[in-house]
Amino acid sequence: MVARSDPQWRLYERFVASLMSEKASDEITVIPNAHLVGALSGADRQVDVLIDARLEENTSRRVIVDAKFRQRKVHVKDVEAFEGLMEDCRAHRGILVCANGYTGAAQRRAQDTIAMRLLSPQELKSFDPTGWEPCLGRCAHERRTTSGWVLYDQPFGLAVGDSPLSIMVTGKCDGCHDFHVWCWECGYRFALLGDEAENKCTCDRLWYTAVENEGTDSLENPVPAVLLLLVPQGGLPLVVDRRPLR
Repeated sequence: MVARSDPQWRLYERFVASLMSEKASDEITVIPNAHLVGALSGADRQVDVLIDARLEENTSRRVIVDAKFRQRKVHVKDVEAFEGLMEDCRAHRGILVCANGYTGAAQRRAQDTIAMRLLSPQELKSFDPTGWEPCLGRCAHERRTTSGWVLYDQPFGLAVGDSPLSIMVTGKCDGCHDFHVWCWECGYRFALLGDEAENKCTCDRLWYTAVENEGTDSLENPVPAVLLLLVPQGGLPLVVDRRPLR
């Protein structure tokens, strides 16, 4: 389970990510502690929870979530700052999750594009961290002092060639951001260490996997990191997950 030694704000962010993941479909990927290159600023923008289309590169479904683990209420200026983050991240909707509420003025300022949610610190007691698993990627291999954890997305089925439908789950570490794969055919879980990495499932009947990330050709057009399924017998690789960079 998620380490209880983690700071409360970190547990709060993971709690929020878990709640968002419960409502997601297999067409959506939920990325805790995501990092995007700002479309306007060109700067690195950290997002507590990014909800995005799993396969499509357009941002029509993009929602960013900010977990405000604060002792005070969220004010108008907090909403305005979040609105600026939404614009820089090309998000069409945003969710502000507040630990200690928000002012009436903040709620009025949020209007239709920003949803305000109250999630008190006391509700952390009901947080079931068993949906998270320790990172198998660079956090584990490099024995980092603070290791990340993996929240797997919703399972989905995939038919490759003449093979029967296979069930798989993917996720991203909230520390090193390495892709993780969980094959329900054989139960094997593994990570792909960094970009340009390769690994495979233990049941050879299924598939081989690889991460392809061609890098960033400019601040305006960074290329996303993509998790590929390498189809046997010379078939075209299939995209099964992605980690947007812009």
